[in-house]
Amino acid sequence: MVGGAAARDLEVELLTELSGRGSAAVADGALAATASWILDELLGDRPLDQSSTEAITRRNGFAGVVLSMAGFELGSSQGSLWRDAIGRVPANLPITRYGISVTSDGRAAAVVFGNVEVSLTPFSSRFAVNESMELRGEVGPRFAFARVFLTKPDGSVEQRVMPSRAVQAKFSFASDGVYKLEVMGDGETGPVIVANVPLSVGTVAPERARAVGHATTPAESEVRLFELLNQSRAAARLPALAQDEELRDVAFLHSTDMAEHDFFGHVSATTGDPEARLRRAGVVVSAYGENIAQADSPENAHDSLMSSPGHRAVMLGAQFTHVGIAAVPAHSALVYTLVFARRVAPEAMLHDARDLQAAFLALRAKNGLSAPIADDIYRVAAEAGLAAYLAAPVPTSELAVTAMHAALVQEVQRRHASRAGSCSYVGELIDPAQMEQNPALIAPGVRRFGLAAQARADGKALLVMMVLEGAPCAETR
Repeated sequence: MVGGAAARDLEVELLTELSGRGSAAVADGALAATASWILDELLGDRPLDQSSTEAITRRNGFAGVVLSMAGFELGSSQGSLWRDAIGRVPANLPITRYGISVTSDGRAAAVVFGNVEVSLTPFSSRFAVNESMELRGEVGPRFAFARVFLTKPDGSVEQRVMPSRAVQAKFSFASDGVYKLEVMGDGETGPVIVANVPLSVGTVAPERARAVGHATTPAESEVRLFELLNQSRAAARLPALAQDEELRDVAFLHSTDMAEHDFFGHVSATTGDPEARLRRAGVVVSAYGENIAQADSPENAHDSLMSSPGHRAVMLGAQFTHVGIAAVPAHSALVYTLVFARRVAPEAMLHDARDLQAAFLALRAKNGLSAPIADDIYRVAAEAGLAAYLAAPVPTSELAVTAMHAALVQEVQRRHASRAGSCSYVGELIDPAQMEQNPALIAPGVRRFGLAAQARADGKALLVMMVLEGAPCAETR
């Protein structure tokens, strides 16, 4: 805290309010320094900008998440603005840190609220080129496992997924510039940022000027955020995304859900996770991603997302072709949902078993692999497995594999033949590019195969089953 007795009096009220909210928070020197900076900005008649405030907080050494802030005159009608700042924090986000600064004359104050849900062993924020760092720690108990992201100066993002809450990762820095290190906790509410730290390596160029954000209507904010998104993709030499009304409807429902039920996260108690929301809406895509933000302007929302390595990777996802963006009022800001997806042109889709076989053989040829033999026995087994999958009230891969194996045994006995061990794949195929993500299809040892395919009733996907002799089963998805 900065400000002596007046700051201590404000702290007593603040802690009482936080206790009533169920938050156990402690004072944080980095946030107090940011609160002092906010006061200087306000007393100098300079408008506050959310992105700049977050950048100052990082420079002050705060590695957690800045949740809310306020500057106000004590003893005036503005005196309760710090309560409004607490009220702007969604109920499911714990406030664990606060900073307070009061002017020497006791007339004005600023508060900053933050969240820290990770413990990390100390590490430097400055490195020499080719130097390395080792990150160790643990994310909070409400998470099941951790993710670590590192954005490099060239914009590429390196991700490490931890098997548990423990964080253990080693990175090396091959070039000059600013790297951004981010830790996420992942659990019932989906991925949550718990730490975001800039790292300076070698000679660092001056930081680019940030776009000044201005509050706008939700509709105007959606248009502006879409423009900023495609500008960033163009700078990264990526194709622009097209707007998609179906995706926007899914995004709007999630933004509305977060605003009405006072939470912030990818997993909703009523609508589930992003995949569940897309399925419920009948949206069929071959790849998807979701970003969410809460900000007072589209510029600040964009800067916040692009400053987060995990979110930046989605914003610049080369696989995506379309996006739906929805902004909904929440407290005194807007809550944004961006739903990204890959749409496939109808002429590029696979329609039957003949198309599937041609695409499979073309994929292996593209990767310099031998063409396996199309096998009648495996084909019959695949057809039986797919038939069982289609007939089941609740289709599962386990059910299809069981039926496939039974048919394979019967066919081998009927023909007095023998077949080596095989592995299988069953599911929906929307985009031929999905096949490239299945290691079993490009396994060098595949010798024979059989497949079955049937277009889904709505024509938006091809239901397939493939049996592969010589593929490593552990890698089959």
